[in-house]
Amino acid sequence: MNRDAFAGCGKLKKITVYTTKIDADFLKRSYYKGKVHVIIPKGTTHILSEAFYRCSFPMEVTISDSVKDIGHHAFAECDGLINITLPDSITNIGDYAFYKCKNLEKINIPNGVTKIGNRAFYGCRKLKNIEIPKNTKLGSYTFSLSIKPTYK
Repeated sequence: MNRDAFAGCGKLKKITVYTTKIDADFLKRSYYKGKVHVIIPKGTTHILSEAFYRCSFPMEVTISDSVKDIGHHAFAECDGLINITLPDSITNIGDYAFYKCKNLEKINIPNGVTKIGNRAFYGCRKLKNIEIPKNTKLGSYTFSLSIKPTYK
């Protein structure tokens, strides 16, 4: 989807997108100010690196239970991301996956997650609570400038 997909559509109330990648600029010319509901469709096994990198518009994300891996920088610096529910199928959260998501308040870490990469939640200052499985390997500075996690 390119950056002019909704150009001039200022009266839109809600956009639902079935996709695995968005150009961060795709709403800038539309004057759209509402929430975008992004649905990662069934059959998708991983969220690509930088798939939603620097998306600043308000986002609600639904991830299908076929997704196993979140790529590096997948949601990094997404200012509009406030909460996200990860399905139980997730096993790996890549380096910098949610890096500096300054408005991220809530995320669940499923029991099947075995690795959370370097700086994955670095700078997520609004996170209120995060529980991670005891067997999860953490990368360097995973939660720096964020909240200290507790173990399930």
